Amino acid sequence: MTDELWAEIEPTTLHVFHNPADPTSVDTTERIQAAVHMFPRPPTKAPKFQSKNAIRGPLKLDVIVHERAPTAEEFRLILFLHESATGFSSFVNPKAVDKLRAYPTNAEALAKLVERQPDLLIWPVVVDWEHDQVSVGIQCTPVLKKAAERRRKVLQPDEPVEPERPDPQAKEWMNLYD
Repeated sequence: MTDELWAEIEPTTLHVFHNPADPTSVDTTERIQAAVHMFPRPPTKAPKFQSKNAIRGPLKLDVIVHERAPTAEEFRLILFLHESATGFSSFVNPKAVDKLRAYPTNAEALAKLVERQPDLLIWPVVVDWEHDQVSVGIQCTPVLKKAAERRRKVLQPDEPVEPERPDPQAKEWMNLYD
C-alpha cells in the first residue's frame, strides 16, 4: 500500500471502556489493538478460494483505552447509538443478574450500578463516536468490519459505470413521427 493511499483512508478512533480484571475485556482489547497491524486475521487453514474483495492489512485505527466504565452521560449516548432493543439490560452481564435487585432504568442508574459492582457490566464497551457505532463484549467485529469497509473503498474504488448510449434505431423511429 502506498503512502498516498494510506493517507486517503479515513482514520477511525475507537474508545474502549476496558476492565483489566475481566478476561473477555483483556482478550477483546488485545484483538482490537492487533487490528492496527492486521485485519482480518490470517486464516489458520489455507482457503480453497480467495475472494477478490479480501484485503488484509492494517486498519487505520486510533485506539483509546479507558480503564473504567462509561459515565452516565456516555452511557446515555451509547444507548442512543446501540442498536439493541433490550435497552440497559444489554449491558448487564447475564451471569451477574442474580446480584441485581432491579434492572437499571436510566443511564445514571446504570453508571452508579457499574461503579459499585463493575462485574455487572459486559466488558468491554467499544464506541466509535464519529461513525455512531457501539459494540458490547466480544462482539467488536462489526466495528472493525466497518473500518475495513472504509479502507476497502479507498483501496478498491467502485469501477466507473459507463453511461448508457442511446439506441440509434430508437432515434430513427422517433424521427419518423416528428
